[in-house]
Amino acid sequence: ASSTWYGSSTFSPRLLPQRRRDTVPGGARGARSRMMRQEPRDAEEEEPYQVEEAVPLAAAGQAELGPQPASPSRRGRSAAVAASVAALVGLAAAAILLGSAGAGKQRAHFAGLLGLDEEKPAPQKQKSLPFPVKTCNSTGCTEEMLRLTIDANWRWFHDDEFKTCGDCSTEDCSKCSHQQNVDYAETYGVTVAEGAVTLTKSARLYLLDASGEEYFLLRLLGKEFSFDVDVSALRCGVNSALYTVEMDKDGGYPTGASIGTGYCDAQCPRGMKTIGGKPDTNNTPQCCFEMDLWEANRRTAAFTAHPCQLPDGGDVLGNYVCEGAACNSGSAEGEGVCDGIGCDVNPYRNGLTEFYNRHDAEVSSAKPITVTTQFHAAGGKLLEVKRKYIQDGEVVEIPLTKWGSMSINTSLTDEYCQAESQNFSHAPATSFISKHGGIQSQGKSLARGNVLAISLWSDDSSHMLWLDGTMNEAKSAGDVRGPCGTEDNSNGLEGASVTFSNFRFGDIGTTFAAAFGRGPSAACVLSAVVASILLAHMQT
Repeated sequence: ASSTWYGSSTFSPRLLPQRRRDTVPGGARGARSRMMRQEPRDAEEEEPYQVEEAVPLAAAGQAELGPQPASPSRRGRSAAVAASVAALVGLAAAAILLGSAGAGKQRAHFAGLLGLDEEKPAPQKQKSLPFPVKTCNSTGCTEEMLRLTIDANWRWFHDDEFKTCGDCSTEDCSKCSHQQNVDYAETYGVTVAEGAVTLTKSARLYLLDASGEEYFLLRLLGKEFSFDVDVSALRCGVNSALYTVEMDKDGGYPTGASIGTGYCDAQCPRGMKTIGGKPDTNNTPQCCFEMDLWEANRRTAAFTAHPCQLPDGGDVLGNYVCEGAACNSGSAEGEGVCDGIGCDVNPYRNGLTEFYNRHDAEVSSAKPITVTTQFHAAGGKLLEVKRKYIQDGEVVEIPLTKWGSMSINTSLTDEYCQAESQNFSHAPATSFISKHGGIQSQGKSLARGNVLAISLWSDDSSHMLWLDGTMNEAKSAGDVRGPCGTEDNSNGLEGASVTFSNFRFGDIGTTFAAAFGRGPSAACVLSAVVASILLAHMQT
């Protein structure tokens, strides 16, 4: 606040009401300052300067209007002095309030009284943002303050001469290690408040540990993860995504993960700014396990497993740099080390068109939803990824999926994924299981630990039809993923907003129960009443 006019170092007493002393050569301020320094007066100066009574604000403008009435009585002078002191105290309080960083409303109020414009604070550029996450077990939930950071591709990397990294193609780019902090709210539409993160522009965020230097690893095998989400402002063609990827804990960068380096996923993306701790000058694909917990707008929602496996059956550990056919993650034949298509649960695609929608549906996207994903395991092996929704105090599970004469649980299992491949096109379950290890392979990654990613984006190339529209002119079963058309998916992120909140993970059934934590249940109340009656009876 020292740079603003109301800081204590620059507050001027000239704002206080004073009367000029034109009879004193050099003015009253000059005479008074010399008196305070004990300087001798010049011979031609008149009588010693007498400090006059301060003039109240209402009378300050009349100080030069000519002869004044006779001097007031002692009582009147006392009242005037008291009024002046009160005015000075009030103005001093105003100065203190104006200099206080925590008194925004008071600053604006007193600045208005003084006829001054309040200076707006400069935008804050930060490396990461504080964000609370709860860990739950049978005894309850504990909260830890972690942090969110934006992907390094959203930051400006430059060398000592402020040359942008990525513009060069030699090892000289290894010197491009400087990165800029960002204005999350203004530039990227990311705000964090009261345990919620809201995105209004294209951005990708990652969850850091409490130190803010490394990624926080979620180990979800045999656990569950819950969050609340509001997608009521997301129309067709927009995807709010919350998912996990097996990124390296330190982001593969010497300074750690704090600046959002080391991204990878099952689509083996190219164009990352760094690789192996250095700028990526070769557009190198970077692959890793991906578990999509939530991809949705207000018209449709899906969750998808994307396992990875080396051609020899070995595990893909962390961020894997692929070459040649191994990078072909979108191949229905399973050429890539990762299954970029994956096995998904999309109720609309499965024929449950009235289950999730913005209107009358079992799960309404017009209001906030609690989403719980459970990773059921036995003997250290993942068996099923199951989804529950909680809304208006009710638990909602996805109904059975019916394909022909087959009815099957609508959850991610090898059995479900095999059935999906038999009924849908673009669902390579043969490669999902035989070449990528299926659900059990996904479980190994979840046991090692994944990084949580949050994003909001629009798809200009395919208009997000793979999520909420119709693919391939509906030539095959499973091509209809949602009710949207190309014309509905052309407005990008204009007016878009999604809010994720209340993150919690832990033992199965514990984060799910936390969704009902707004008060004691009827059973708890009844138990308490019975206990009190019994206790009273025993005491009598």
